[in-house]
Amino acid sequence: MFTFEKPSTCTHCSKYLKGLIYQGYKCRECGIGVHRDCIPSSGHCGIPPPLPPIHSADDHLKDKLWFVGEMDRQVSSAKLQHRPNGTYLIRVRPQSENKERYALSLKTDGTIKHMKIFSSMDGSTQKYYLSTAKYFNSIEKLVENYQLCSLKDSFEGLNDHTRLEYPFKQMRAIASRDFEAQDMQQLPLRNGQEVIVLCQEGYRTGWWKGSNHANGRAKVKIVFLFY
Repeated sequence: MFTFEKPSTCTHCSKYLKGLIYQGYKCRECGIGVHRDCIPSSGHCGIPPPLPPIHSADDHLKDKLWFVGEMDRQVSSAKLQHRPNGTYLIRVRPQSENKERYALSLKTDGTIKHMKIFSSMDGSTQKYYLSTAKYFNSIEKLVENYQLCSLKDSFEGLNDHTRLEYPFKQMRAIASRDFEAQDMQQLPLRNGQEVIVLCQEGYRTGWWKGSNHANGRAKVKIVFLFY
């Protein structure tokens, strides 16, 4: 029996637990109060099952070096201000509608440009675009395209050489030994040379996309790096 200091009701039948002392029974685990006759019908107390994981629409982007989650244009401008030209990030616009959920922020020619990433449905497929000149099936495909192609046709005031060069969350690595490139798509390395990792998607095949000041951008063999 338990004495409840304040008027309380039975969790099972919702009627008041009567009396001044020893009005009913209180569970030591969950704290519910019940009448004696209601105990058999009150079930067994136990640890509640864990809540299912909360999935976000952006979960598939969290591991990308260029994705920063929710961020407004003022904060993104401040973060990019002292980065080299060509540094970029993809952010979630605060309080935005789903069709204009994302934005691209890029430092180019010493200034910060902000571009909305629009989306629309093409049948059952979601399409993303900066301008109606080009549509993409995903944010990742959009980024991959503008890493190689100029943004000039998609945003006013940009030149032919404006591309997405350096993701905001840069990973820097050091070549652990010399590596001779076998073709133009591979990045030659010298022992001790610094490499900026631009993309980690080739991890399973042993290659990342990297850049250095001497040889530009190309695939780099992971086993030749330490970081």
